[in-house]
Order: sequence, then structure tokens, then C-alpha cells
Amino acid sequence: MKALSFIFGFFAVLVLVSESKILRDIKLVKHECPGKPEYTILHVKAKKLNSNDTIHYLWTTIDYPTLVTAHTTNPFVSPDIKWNDCWNYNISFTPNVEAISAFVLTNVFEYNDTDDNQDATKNYIKDVLPIFSWKLKSCTNGTDGSPDALFVAHSANLTKAKITLELKAFATDEYDETPPHEKVSESSSRFSLSLDNLPTTEKSSRYGLHIAFLKQAKFGAPTYDTSQSIDDEHTPGIFKLWKLHLPTKGGKLFASWKPVAYTKLSRSHDVQTFAHNFPKRKSGTLNKDATYPKTIMSSLIGNDIDAYTMTVSFGQAKDEWYRKTKFRSWTGLVGYGDPPESEISLKVYLILSIGLGLPVLFSLFGSMYLFIKRMKSGKKAAYEQIN
Repeated sequence: MKALSFIFGFFAVLVLVSESKILRDIKLVKHECPGKPEYTILHVKAKKLNSNDTIHYLWTTIDYPTLVTAHTTNPFVSPDIKWNDCWNYNISFTPNVEAISAFVLTNVFEYNDTDDNQDATKNYIKDVLPIFSWKLKSCTNGTDGSPDALFVAHSANLTKAKITLELKAFATDEYDETPPHEKVSESSSRFSLSLDNLPTTEKSSRYGLHIAFLKQAKFGAPTYDTSQSIDDEHTPGIFKLWKLHLPTKGGKLFASWKPVAYTKLSRSHDVQTFAHNFPKRKSGTLNKDATYPKTIMSSLIGNDIDAYTMTVSFGQAKDEWYRKTKFRSWTGLVGYGDPPESEISLKVYLILSIGLGLPVLFSLFGSMYLFIKRMKSGKKAAYEQIN
């Protein structure tokens, strides 16, 4: 029993030691054009502890929902925002950052999936994003050192319909508490997009997204690949992670997500469905687009921008399309460096160790008990013969 107590104590110490610790000092600042709350830019500064390594995130829905990620080793860099007439804004980093890219949601479009194969490249119906108006619902610096924000879009003609964009920057290396429980790092931020009660034209209508990745020109095209894990502890049934690498002047930025979405707000395994990327290849290079949307990136780095686009859709065969639940949510990460990948956790190691170790221990203790018992029986028999 002492041996068992030692084993459980040992793993308990390991779990405590492995608890996430804060690695960055992160602060969120809200910049709003006076009298125009729809013109809001959130600046998140994430400085690594005991280092000049700093990541800047800019979150806004001006023009298009846009997530800018920038990296610098100069701790004194800050954004300079001049609103002028609000829509005629000017923004720059002073001094300049070393690496910068943006994730932009350019279209939320309906398409007719008559073949029930989730192919969002066919049977386009319409883009509904232009009829929605965005507002910042809330933003906080978080109780765990990780700032978060919620943007919500409504349409004047569709009273029940809304699109939400939830954002969070991380100060730790851990697993996100929000499904699909992606592995996050102190160099990453999370986006979560929900499509709620959007209108459908056809019985077999689905919704897809057009995503643009904007980056500094002349530093190579973004490449993507898919990694696989043997562990689905955090997202049951999902073993893959899609990763995009964006080369820039001062390092590599990334985007990543699991191929999973949810059909209800509850986000449980029972309402899990698939997220599909187009192009559908496991690895390759994103296509360059000759045009790119007007976003705050144009103000940040001028016209020296390359745009690369892709499409994402959601669902699976025989799920009765979007109309069944009229809800889809999808989550991913953007950040600096390499995308964090899942590892087999201490919890799994503990379960495996107990599952495999206890039978061995019981067998060992049983063998020792029988051996000692036989030894005692042998001595007793020997003593009786002498008498």
C-alpha cells in the first residue's frame, strides 16, 4: 500500500507542477472614434516576461472583421491611431513592427448544397455579410491575464439573425477551456465565429466563409499542412490539425484550427460536425488573390500587401443542412511562430500507468505473498519432523 501511495503522490506532484503559469503580461486598450462606437479598434499588447519579445493584436470589425497579429522585439512599439472623420482613419505602429499579418473575414455566403457534399465552391447564392452591422458588445482584461472581446452583428431586416465573433489572447501554454479545446500557447489568440438564425433560400442551403490572409509582400506564399495525433482526449473523434504558415520579414506567423464545428450553442460532442477547407488538399500553397479587401492593414503597411484566400464550409451528409438547427460555430487560432500542437497529457499518462501498473503490482505482491507463505509452511514442516 505504501508503494501505491507513493505512485499516486508522484503523479499528483507532476500534475501540480504542470499547471499553466503566466508567461506574458497582456493588456487590452480600447480605441473608439468619439461618438461612433461602431468604429472601434482593440489593441492587445502581450509582452513576454523578462524579455522584450512582444506581440501586438489589433481586433476590429471596421470594413471587415479583422484580426491583425504583429511581432516585435522593441518593447516601446505602440499603435498610433488618428480617426479624422472616423471612416477616414489612419493607423500605424511606431516604431515599425518586424512581422505583421491579418486574418480577414470577407464573406459569409449562402450556397445550395444539392449534392449534400459540403462543396462550398459550387452553387453560390449570396453574401449576407454586407447586410449586418457590427458593434463591440464587451471587452475585458480577463481574470486569468488573458483579455477577451465579443463583437456582435445584427441586421435591420432580420431581427433574429446574428453573427458573433469572440476573441481571446493567451498568456499561458494550456488547453483552451472552450470546445474544441485546442492546444494554445502564449504566442496565440483565439477566434470563435457563430452564425445564428441566418436566412436560407433553399431547403439544401448551407453557409460558407471566405477568408483572406494579408501579409507583407515579397516574402513568399503561405504554406499549409495537416498534422495528425493519436490522442483525441480533448476533441473526441478529431485527430487532425490544419496549420497555415505565413512567412514575413521578421519571422513566421500562423493560423490553425481543427476540422470541427458545432451545430448548437452548447458545443458538446453530440452536436459536433465537420469544418471543410478549400482547397481540400492536405498540404500546399494558398492561392494569391490579385485584389484584397480594404482593411486596417492598408493603413498599417500601405499597398505593399499580398492577399491569399481560402474557403471554409461546415456540415456532413444527411445532417439536413443548415436549416435543421440554424446555427454553426467554428474556432481557430492566429499567432506568432509555429502553431501549438496537442500532446498526450499527464492525465492520459496517469490512466495508462494505473491501468498497466496496477495489474503488475498486484501480480508482484501476490507472488511475494505466496512465496513468503510457502517459505513459512516449509519451515513449519521442517520443525515438525525434528520433533
